[in-house]
Amino acid sequence: MDGAGSPGMWLWQHRRWRLDAEAFADGELPYRRQGPLQRHLNMCWACSEDVEVLRMMKTSLRRQSRRLSLMELARLRRIAERVTGTRPSSS
Repeated sequence: MDGAGSPGMWLWQHRRWRLDAEAFADGELPYRRQGPLQRHLNMCWACSEDVEVLRMMKTSLRRQSRRLSLMELARLRRIAERVTGTRPSSS
């Protein structure tokens, strides 16, 4: 349980790690939080897989030679939401 105490506390911390993993994959996680997240990723298969999937998606999108359709963008958003367990804010 990562020495975190109660199962509820562990679950809360794990959700935070997943949000940090998304920011990490985007290159937006503050440096001071990268070390603790990296230690978590070394122990948590689910979160490390999420980061890898997000990185692969971003790499694939950067290699696109054309703009994506609205349908393709919606599909990618749904996949990202499933991976991270979050919903992006409306912009």
